[in-house]
Formats: sequence, structure tokens, C-alpha cells
Amino acid sequence: MTPRFYETFVQRLTLAGFSDTERVVMGALGLTGEAGEVADLLKKALFHQRDPVAALPLATRDALLSELGDVLWYLTLLASCFDWSLIDVMTANVLKLRARCPQGGATPARRCCVVCGSERDVCDHCGYCAACIPDYGQEGCDEEEVLTEGEAD
Repeated sequence: MTPRFYETFVQRLTLAGFSDTERVVMGALGLTGEAGEVADLLKKALFHQRDPVAALPLATRDALLSELGDVLWYLTLLASCFDWSLIDVMTANVLKLRARCPQGGATPARRCCVVCGSERDVCDHCGYCAACIPDYGQEGCDEEEVLTEGEAD
């Protein structure tokens, strides 16, 4: 399947008779609602049932895949309202992310730590600064390079 095939599929399923404004509103509200369903599935699995992400039950994984498909459908619809293809959206996102971190995803960059909020050198993998990793026991960051403040300068 290609992005273009999927865009054509979404266009065929979109109900005729909606104004441009109605299509934008349907796309935006649908995208928001489906993203909320994704978040709710994960919240229930991770916090209510205490399932680790790697061990999500098959039914939860299947439901998550289904909801992500709905997110994609509404994203595709909304993009088409502005004459953007999925390739346009993906390209714009890559360009934005490359501008934010020109050396790539695992290169620490100057931005705010997700824990303490201060502007420090943080790991792009986990978003923690070197000062907060020991305090919060960030065992999940398997990146070897977690900088101490000032190392990247």
C-alpha cells in the first residue's frame, strides 16, 4: 500500500455534500477523538491493568492498531482539505525535526528537560538532563551518551 492509494481510498469514503468548513471540522474533531481513544487504551493498559508496553495483551495491541488506523484516516482527510498529501505532511515533519536536531535523534541538543524544566543539555532519546536521570531512575534510556551540562558546547 502507498500513501497515494490510501489518500484515494479516504477520498472515496468521505461523504459527499459536506462544505469545505464541515470537512475541516470533521477532520479535526475526528482526529482529536481518535487520538483520545489511543490515549485511553494505553492509559487503561498501563495504569489500570499495569501491563508493561512490551507485554500488552494481543487484544489491546489489536485495538491500538485499529485506533491508529482511525487517526490516520482523519489525518488524511484533514490534510486533503488543505490540498496536502501524506507525503507533504511527512516531508514537512521531517524538515521540522531536522531543523530542530540537525545531527539526528540521539544527539543531545539545547532544550528544556522534561523533568525539571530547566534549559540544559538533554538526551533526545529520553528528554532528561544528566542531573535528573539519577534522581528519577531513568533506567529506560539506553543511549550511551547522556551529557552533563555544558559538554555539548
